[in-house]
Amino acid sequence: MTDERHVPLSDPASNCQMLLESFIAPLKLEEHFVFPEYFDDFNTFCDEFRKKLDVLNISGSLAILGVGTDGHTASLYPGQKIEKQDRVTPVESGHDALARVSLSDKELHHYKYKWFLANTNDKLSAVHKAVKITSHYEPIKSLISENTIVFTQE
Repeated sequence: MTDERHVPLSDPASNCQMLLESFIAPLKLEEHFVFPEYFDDFNTFCDEFRKKLDVLNISGSLAILGVGTDGHTASLYPGQKIEKQDRVTPVESGHDALARVSLSDKELHHYKYKWFLANTNDKLSAVHKAVKITSHYEPIKSLISENTIVFTQE
């Protein structure tokens, strides 16, 4: 899991729940994915996800990344100032005003394969725009490599 909102797994806003229901469970891939465990305290939520990644020593294979129409991926936003570069990045408020935890830009660079899911024309346009911008940090552009695939609805 590359990012998750600070909500319980049962919440409709949970990225983990959406992925479990639509992709992971039907393919019986649960054992291959790492999800943050929900804690009421946001700092604990982030710290426990970091610890889980450290204990499992997971890094380097496949990152499946959603794309926002504003050009964000995971919970990394265009123009965002990246200060703390450990494995995870706490985001106090995303585009939907919910706090979230995300794998950091630095951590995602360790993944050999990156799949971006741009399932609407607006999201695909955001990818096209991101790769052309040079004036500020663009997470999509930063993460694209030779092993990147962008999936669309078509």
